[in-house]
Amino acid sequence: MEDELRDVVVVGGGAAGLSAGLMLARARRRVTVVDAGAPRNAPAEAVHALLALDGVSPAELLARGRAEVTGYGGEIIAGEVSDVAAAPEGFAIKIKKIKMRTNEGELRARRLLITTGLDDELPAQVSAASADGARVAAQINADLVFEDTDRAVASRRVRYPTR
Repeated sequence: MEDELRDVVVVGGGAAGLSAGLMLARARRRVTVVDAGAPRNAPAEAVHALLALDGVSPAELLARGRAEVTGYGGEIIAGEVSDVAAAPEGFAIKIKKIKMRTNEGELRARRLLITTGLDDELPAQVSAASADGARVAAQINADLVFEDTDRAVASRRVRYPTR
């Protein structure tokens, strides 16, 4: 399937990438989602404020999303994008496959959608190496500070005041 021209390659297999992949697959587009397997919300215990799925674990949310995408004919590749170049039909995307680190492939697509998200910058008071640091990062971004309203927290260089 590597030689097939896709309508869209989605880079990022988190909630945003899988949502995009799902909508494109439902619209009968040839779509491939490339997932490096490092979701930003992995340390969170649960996903909140998601209609009908409040409290589901991040891993379960992604597993359900992958099943929905493939159920509509979309493809998911476990890999990392190592290069993107312009091509006559759109884009040539080089993939380093995760399960076989030495196996590189190339995908061709008319369109490219990047949904890789952001990296967190924790406040100096919280060590990123600590278990609490991972929890705080996940809470700030997954729960939008809702559960941490008794104190000020910081994320992405923005300070959220307490009420």
